[in-house]
Amino acid sequence: MTEYCKPKNPYFVSLIIFSILTLAFSFIIFIPVILQSDLMDWGYALSFISFFLAISFLITTIIISGFYRRAEKIFLDENVIVHWKYDKELWSEFVKNEYIAEKKDKRFLFLTILVFVFIISMIFILINREVWKGFLIIFSALLMVTGILSFLVPELKKRSYLKTLPQVFISLKGVYLTGEFHIWGYLTAKLEKATLDRKNMQIKIGYSYIASYQKVYKEIRIPVPAGRLDEAVRATEQLEEKKNEKNKK
Repeated sequence: MTEYCKPKNPYFVSLIIFSILTLAFSFIIFIPVILQSDLMDWGYALSFISFFLAISFLITTIIISGFYRRAEKIFLDENVIVHWKYDKELWSEFVKNEYIAEKKDKRFLFLTILVFVFIISMIFILINREVWKGFLIIFSALLMVTGILSFLVPELKKRSYLKTLPQVFISLKGVYLTGEFHIWGYLTAKLEKATLDRKNMQIKIGYSYIASYQKVYKEIRIPVPAGRLDEAVRATEQLEEKKNEKNKK
């Protein structure tokens, strides 16, 4: 494998934690038997709860293991299409534009939730006017949390972008863009499109996944460094070919 400045796999710590939890609760299942305690007293309850948690943690470990392996495959020579590092000026400009776009998206989301909460509150108050104080407190707290998050998320993303080595790996298995991993071809994640925006000199990659029983679309915007237009064209063409191959199967 080519010696890249390979980022840390973000799933490694979670994989270790859930593996340990799975082993721990698998062992706890047998503690009542080992201690020869009265199963009818508390042994059955402890074993049952531990069995349920062990199975839950095992399933989670398997899923995270899959994400871990897919993240590692992004950096394999056979999968990497392009690897770019960015100079400070280009990256600062990109982060600034992403921050503005992210703030607009989160502001729109906050306003949507605000309207939704207002309508629901009015319906409940009309049904039962005695509960308006309770709903006012609950929904005010919800709006406060949503408002704080709509401000914090873009800010935290901006800081993460600025303190991480600015580089991108565009791979057949996914994309790594300065601290962020985007993976498709696993579970419900599916590559949808790969286009080149020549006006803004960006590669735009769209993928989807199922969350809460509905399809969620996500777009990755990747700045193209000066003199790398040919590589950008090749990257989008290869991703589109890969997508079309998957769709034919």
